[in-house]
Amino acid sequence: MRSSISSSEVRPATSAVALRVLVACFGMTLLIMTAATEMLVRAQVAPQDNRPQHLALLEATASADVAFGDSHVARGFDAQQGFINLAYPSENIADMLIKARRYFADHAPERVILQADPHLFAPYRLNAAPSLLEEKTPMLLAAMPRHRPQLLAYWTSYFENGGQLRSTVQQTPAGSLLSSGDLSLDLPRLQMRDARMRIVSHSVARPGQVAVGQEQYRALVDFLAGQGARICFVTFPVSPAYAAARKAWPSNGHAEMIAFFESEAARVGGQYWDARTHVTDLSLFRDIDHLNAKGAVGFSQDLHTACGWGVD
Repeated sequence: MRSSISSSEVRPATSAVALRVLVACFGMTLLIMTAATEMLVRAQVAPQDNRPQHLALLEATASADVAFGDSHVARGFDAQQGFINLAYPSENIADMLIKARRYFADHAPERVILQADPHLFAPYRLNAAPSLLEEKTPMLLAAMPRHRPQLLAYWTSYFENGGQLRSTVQQTPAGSLLSSGDLSLDLPRLQMRDARMRIVSHSVARPGQVAVGQEQYRALVDFLAGQGARICFVTFPVSPAYAAARKAWPSNGHAEMIAFFESEAARVGGQYWDARTHVTDLSLFRDIDHLNAKGAVGFSQDLHTACGWGVD
């Protein structure tokens, strides 16, 4: 007896096998990439992690003069003259409030530098959980909120440096995270590309989210002012390319946030300094919106003057 199998019966079976092979290959690739990324974080990133020293500074010092903020403050303010820099990359308003309450639980503040950058009200910042609430280390270090957004940057730097991650960040005894880098070495078109990307991510969130963020920021200001702090609100420098991209994207909401910071400073009798365009020399920036070490040193001297504190 002769049997036959139609082509219509063969195709579904072949397609199912191909799909299973494709799914298996994808799963295996994903597993390998996850394992490789975890090894990169554990072997290259963790040994150079400066967060433990930063948290130790938070717990072990009792200065009355403190700076709060994210990477703009951490990298852009060279803490001197008794100041402690408690700013840390990627932290949000909720982090700043938690830190201020914890740090000044047993002593009173005097001079306080408070970040007043519009991107604090961008969706990615307002939606992020406070990093200081990370009490448990997950099974995968790469899954930690402070590592997760940087994974692509880790790999990029790893390959650019010949298979090694080498931190160029200098953590000062007062907590500043001063960096190398020279934006003037980047081509203008690359500067504008990076600036446009940053402006998109730094655009202010919807009014409802902003209102919640403003309540948190006011709570932070009220706490510090209620403790007797002399607050200097500072909008930190950005590169000319960033400033140009901001003007080209007028719906970014930055102007409204600057007005908010001005009103907050006036409300509590603080000082406000909009220093976004204060630094124009590209060689003083590490990237589009962060100062390098040399830029931070010079800017910090001007900051003391602008805040009305002078330089000892």
